[in-house]
Amino acid sequence: MRNRKSNRIMGVVLLFFGSMSLLRILGNPRLAALHGSDIVALTGCGACLGVALLALLARINLRSD
Repeated sequence: MRNRKSNRIMGVVLLFFGSMSLLRILGNPRLAALHGSDIVALTGCGACLGVALLALLARINLRSD
């Protein structure tokens, strides 16, 4: 039960830091110079990287248990 609670807290903390970073980036005037396709490509790459890192960490965590 404790592990599940700590996972939720970690998710909320990561969501908070991610949203704060996103808000900081959205206020950047250089972002206006990017095209929509560039933004979609960057978002897709970031999502794939995030999923890959999450899978890697989950695999390492399962091996240690």
